[in-house]
Amino acid sequence: MALNLFKVAKGFNIDDNVNIMTANLRLGNGEDRFADNFHHNGIAALIDVNNGRVFSKGVDKNLNYYSIHPLSGKEITGFIVPGWEEVIALVLKVALLVPTVGYVGWDLAIGKEGQVMLVEGNAAADPDISQMPDQVGKWPLFREVLAEMKGAI
Repeated sequence: MALNLFKVAKGFNIDDNVNIMTANLRLGNGEDRFADNFHHNGIAALIDVNNGRVFSKGVDKNLNYYSIHPLSGKEITGFIVPGWEEVIALVLKVALLVPTVGYVGWDLAIGKEGQVMLVEGNAAADPDISQMPDQVGKWPLFREVLAEMKGAI
């Protein structure tokens, strides 16, 4: 599977429970650039946080949609991320390491042998890759969590 990265955004509520808000499969798409970065010819698709299955078509920043990856010929929609339970477990663990950071976009990779690797955390993660695949704003998800936090204070 090479090193396709995932961005998993989380928000903290008042009792330190981690809320995984969205998850994205990120794929490279270009011979001149091998990175999966969405802003450098990459493709993003939405992953169901509950089971690791890609449920949207992939999209690039020019709003080209892909059911099948244009270079590999492999299906994007319906792909199940290997080791999804480990992906979630790692994000839940690292999310609590710096409790003062309440929103992080975690970049992870799955190695050739199936190992889950943490690449980095982004305190100002871009919401575009979570909204462009299905053209649905994610504010309602965040509003619900923020309302729970406000009610707990």
